[in-house]
Amino acid sequence: MGITSKVSRRASDIVLLVAGLLLVGLLAVPAMLPSAAAQTEGPSTTSSTTTTSGESTTTTTEAPTTTTAPPAPVLRPDAMIRRHPGTNLGGNNVYSTTKIPAQTRLTKIGWRGTASFVVRIQNDGSDGVPILVQGPRGNANYTVRYRLLNGGNITTAVVNDGYEIAGLNTAQFRDIVVDITGTDRAIPGSQRIVWVRAKSGSVVDRAFAVAKRPVISAEQNQIRNQINTTRRQNGRAPLAMHPQLAKKAQAWAERMARNLRLSHSSLAAGVPAGWTAVAENVGRGSTLPIVHRAFLRSSGHRGNILGPYNYVGTGQARRGGNHWVVHVFMRR
Repeated sequence: MGITSKVSRRASDIVLLVAGLLLVGLLAVPAMLPSAAAQTEGPSTTSSTTTTSGESTTTTTEAPTTTTAPPAPVLRPDAMIRRHPGTNLGGNNVYSTTKIPAQTRLTKIGWRGTASFVVRIQNDGSDGVPILVQGPRGNANYTVRYRLLNGGNITTAVVNDGYEIAGLNTAQFRDIVVDITGTDRAIPGSQRIVWVRAKSGSVVDRAFAVAKRPVISAEQNQIRNQINTTRRQNGRAPLAMHPQLAKKAQAWAERMARNLRLSHSSLAAGVPAGWTAVAENVGRGSTLPIVHRAFLRSSGHRGNILGPYNYVGTGQARRGGNHWVVHVFMRR
């Protein structure tokens, strides 16, 4: 009986020991569950409890936080250009800092003539990104002026630190007029290229405006055509335009316009070698047809127009509301 009783006690002790182990295991499992939940549900704090030699400790930690930076603004200025007046706008969605046809417009001008262009500055980037507009100054041969399409002069700002356009939303634009005017020193065959730069941060786009004085202007050719029409109507052969005679005639027309006085040149000066006969007509009037009709009503001027020549040079300058016209005839 004593032995039996002893065995029973041992069995009881074993059961209690196993139960104790199970009890510790049951306490450990709940202590790990919040930690596992923290990885999937993201609570603000996590707690863990451990038991060591009958003592309990609790550890609390803050969950990590993250911040997303706002996207960087998109910088994309777009410079487009057209003649003024005109509607053929070039350079939309073309981004280049070099002179390419898509972003270049050219206008031919006469003596003291002005070529005008509209440069459209458009924001193809993020809303509100400022755009700086810059351009070169004029020089002794050509003056350059920048103005808003509504008339405000912004030349000083553009040629110095730049004219800032602020507050444009995406696809909004501002139109700027560029006026290029030839001075007395701008000779036939010369030109002035004006670049207009649109800049946001380090991103740049440019448009190019070109004013050109052709060697022989449209007005000079018009005068030559008037002469040849009259010659054909009277059974005379047409005259060829001679570049050297045209240069002489144009220079004299400009001199008369500057002086606002009709006068004849030194007839042989500037005439190519080998000539056998030379003649000259000078006149002024409000239009080229009016001047030509006046020549035809004068026997001396008409005689030169219908004379035995084979070359002509013509000149035209406009000032004081008049066209100043020169004919230089040559036979050789």
